[in-house]
Amino acid sequence: MKRRLLNFATVLSLLVLAATLAVWARSYVTGDRFFRWRFERDGGYTFWTSESVSVGRGGVGYSRFVQSHLHDDYPDQRAKLARGEPPRHMRVKPAYPASATSVRGSANRLGFQCDHWSRGRTESGRPRVVSLDLVFPIWCIAVPAAALPLVRGWKRWRRRRTPAGRCPECGYDLRASPGRCPECGADTLTGS
Repeated sequence: MKRRLLNFATVLSLLVLAATLAVWARSYVTGDRFFRWRFERDGGYTFWTSESVSVGRGGVGYSRFVQSHLHDDYPDQRAKLARGEPPRHMRVKPAYPASATSVRGSANRLGFQCDHWSRGRTESGRPRVVSLDLVFPIWCIAVPAAALPLVRGWKRWRRRRTPAGRCPECGYDLRASPGRCPECGADTLTGS
């Protein structure tokens, strides 16, 4: 059962790695932006929420912006939603995602960026304007996805190149003790 679970996890990791590498390669050819808008009412305010995920030049960015006004302050956006759903996907020029609403100019370290701020409060205590921007490089998904297949592949390669008469786990000479390895305790008859 353990071996089947490890095999399943390895295959799943390889699929995630392949998908990540495909997205990474595509991000240098064309940028993608997925988004949605929604409105909700709370007290005397209408909250307009805009969420988006951007992919471009080897990076992924998530942005959430919530803005509030009195009930009828968004007639243009409401009219767009009334005519039909706005497009949820746009192809854009490939560019590394950046914080679109940054006030402080958050630091970009190794491609990672996080920016969060809010302004004002409504009577109910809810912030009037809230912004959250997260940006990270695609490689931070690929590295953990590649870890399990690499470790399992390395162990398999090491076992295949272990000479006869040696422990497959640690390489100890087993001529004097053929049943169990005295060095690491591995059962050499079953190879585990």
